[in-house]
Amino acid sequence: MEIDVNSIGGIVWGIAKWFLIGALVLIVLGLAIWGVVWYLQRKKYFLKVAVKLPRSGGTIFGEMAKGHYDVAAGIVDIKRKGVKPVAMKPFDLRRFLQGDNYLEVMMLSPTDFIPISPEGYKTVKEKYTNNNGEVIETEHSVFNIVTDNLKRKTWKNYTERAAKSRFTLAGFFDQHWRAIELGILVFIIFIGFMVLWMRMPSICV
Repeated sequence: MEIDVNSIGGIVWGIAKWFLIGALVLIVLGLAIWGVVWYLQRKKYFLKVAVKLPRSGGTIFGEMAKGHYDVAAGIVDIKRKGVKPVAMKPFDLRRFLQGDNYLEVMMLSPTDFIPISPEGYKTVKEKYTNNNGEVIETEHSVFNIVTDNLKRKTWKNYTERAAKSRFTLAGFFDQHWRAIELGILVFIIFIGFMVLWMRMPSICV
């Protein structure tokens, strides 16, 4: 039985050609899907959230985050950089919102935020005498928040869960679930292209 090398080469080239075209289409489609998802997520989180992080010694650090307000449920989702969104307990957003889209919150734990009212700030004046005998008067902006912070054990539970899931498969899925979903979608589309190609043998002739 003689083997036509030219025919085999044409078939191989036809398979390789359509495989490359399909891969290119999948890459372009994947980038387009990623761009749409990124745009929708960016548009979804329209609130500018100033997060206050209290530390020992009475100091407070701050960072900026994004927020999404679910009108139907009355819940604000806080999205910090590199962290999954966290839903706050329902509250009256109009009471705490400053301007059109600015909100201040206090982070009691990585999964627990409470809103800060603009009216909660007070100006405190302090007088002291310096080394030259001069009386110096300074002003400080403070606010008081009453919570059962000592009864909350979220910090402990959060650190324990993070330590257990850092090097596990569940932790990997938890951090990269969106990319995994996109990869599965691209793989399904690729399988569809392969099935379509197998039903069209005349393409490789």
